[in-house]
Amino acid sequence: MIDYERRLGQSILIEGAQVHSKRTETAAIIREDSPSRSRRLNRRAQFMVVTIVLIGIAFFSMYLLVRTVDRNSAMMFEQPDTTNFENLHDAVIQRNAWIQSYWWNLNWENRAVVNVTSADTLGDALMVNPNIQSGIDCRKEIRVIDSAGAELKSNANSEQSPCSVVFIAPSKTGAYYIYWNNPAATEPSYRAEVAAAGEVPSAYTISAETSPAPKFCPHAEDIVPASAGGKLDCSIQNLIGNNKINYAIDYQTLGFSFSGYLS
Repeated sequence: MIDYERRLGQSILIEGAQVHSKRTETAAIIREDSPSRSRRLNRRAQFMVVTIVLIGIAFFSMYLLVRTVDRNSAMMFEQPDTTNFENLHDAVIQRNAWIQSYWWNLNWENRAVVNVTSADTLGDALMVNPNIQSGIDCRKEIRVIDSAGAELKSNANSEQSPCSVVFIAPSKTGAYYIYWNNPAATEPSYRAEVAAAGEVPSAYTISAETSPAPKFCPHAEDIVPASAGGKLDCSIQNLIGNNKINYAIDYQTLGFSFSGYLS
């Protein structure tokens, strides 16, 4: 009986020691796992923060891209004020270049284009009636130019308009330009070389034209886009030579200003 009780007591002591050992091991494991779990939680938190930051950067980049595209799209329709002025300057240069080949001399405000298709004449002098308005001194103001831009010897059958014009034609057919309406003109010396009468071509057409000089400014003021609060004033300042125009330009916008001359 005593041995049995002794063995039972030893068994209980052993089991208690084992339980204590397991508890100690469990506590040790818990103590070892706690830093690992903390590190894992920290890594997860860091990952979430980085993810949120990256998403924020992505959204901000998309916002900037959309704003840039919108602005570029608007600029396709709204030209800068300096671009409008550059276009105006280019138009002045191109128009002056065109006038030099189109109009013989801008001091003469009117002309008639005569196209002679047949002239059964014996002499070189042709006579046509360009329907010149009253108040013109035909002997002083009349000039006749051929298609190459050369001045031809000419005369008029009357000193004052209405008058018919006589000119020495290098060819019995072709285009000729009769200019008039320049009060400052003087009578050329060759008038005496041309008779005041000639032969009328058997077939010709005639059309009247006015100087293109005054037409540019109203057209430019209509088509040049002005920014909010902007304006364009254009006028002819003077002629440079015989067929180049110096324009007085006053172009004002909120972001650009020019007041001067363009030619």
